[in-house]
Amino acid sequence: MREACSYSLDLLVTDNSFLLINALMDQCIFSQIRHVASLLHL
Repeated sequence: MREACSYSLDLLVTDNSFLLINALMDQCIFSQIRHVASLLHL
């Protein structure tokens, strides 16, 4: 998870696309929350 998030950030920082950075960070946070939630449900 962490690797994918930082890869997306590196990719987007080179594009100078701040809106996409925000959107991808939201996606990373949501996927991390889902991951933690699935662990808690187990």
